[in-house]
Amino acid sequence: MKYLAKLGLLVATFIFGFYCHIFFSAPEIEYVQQAEPLTLSQHKPEQTKEIYKSALAGNAQAQYDLGQHLLLIDAKPAAYLWLKRAAHQGVVAAQVEMSHYYLKRYSNVSDQENAMHWAELAAMNGSSEGMYLLGQLFLDKAQFSLAADWFKQSAESGNVDAMYQLAQIFRYCECQLMDDAIAAHWFNQAARNGHAPAMMAIATIVAEQSDIDFMMPNEVDELQFLYTTAAKQWHPKAQQALADLLSDTDHDPVMAYVWQSVVQQNSQNTPELSGINMNQLQRILPLTERYIEQYTVPDNGATF
Repeated sequence: MKYLAKLGLLVATFIFGFYCHIFFSAPEIEYVQQAEPLTLSQHKPEQTKEIYKSALAGNAQAQYDLGQHLLLIDAKPAAYLWLKRAAHQGVVAAQVEMSHYYLKRYSNVSDQENAMHWAELAAMNGSSEGMYLLGQLFLDKAQFSLAADWFKQSAESGNVDAMYQLAQIFRYCECQLMDDAIAAHWFNQAARNGHAPAMMAIATIVAEQSDIDFMMPNEVDELQFLYTTAAKQWHPKAQQALADLLSDTDHDPVMAYVWQSVVQQNSQNTPELSGINMNQLQRILPLTERYIEQYTVPDNGATF
């Protein structure tokens, strides 16, 4: 039995190396070889044994599932061996993962050409994420028309990030595509889907169009709603804007202080208690503690 086990491991090692040289370039092979082929057996809990067997037998979906499992346990080099095999067999989600791989999302390999290749394959196979990645790659090259085309296709498939990026192009690209009406449409579409930066963008446009001292009450309410919704998604600029709005309008001094406390927590400072009476102070302390706990931007939080 021990002899057969050793023989099996040798065969597995050979197969691993064979597939590496078929599917991976020289820099990738160096990266993939960080995970010895035998470590694959260490990442096979009972519930994944059947998936592992099926992946070895060539099942594309099983190869993708195994790759995802290996990513979850941070076995990234081995994960991409399986994800790339699945991608070559036409698994669209694996093609998206390979584009991310070449964009250095999970690896130390950077290759824009291959990132675009896999994103395009995924996009042609109907992947909204693939379309979005293609748009981002063209945007990085300042090819705004191509970027807008792919963002639009992705946005029409429901990708909220693509809606926002498309709006950004039409609003700020300083090219022939600039169109405030189209930008407003896509900002609104993204905002309706809960996209915090889109809400912040709309609020910024509203604030730019009219001095806050001359705003109608419904306009102030709209600004407050947009800032509040984005602030509760840990958008730091929205948190600051909300605190400023509440303070400037004297609309709610308690919540102005609470949100200022959240903002200051991010910079480890303490806001001043100016214009706060005793009744308001009694509300402030528990609210501030709760909001700081809920809405302080985490160290590894999203960036906007």
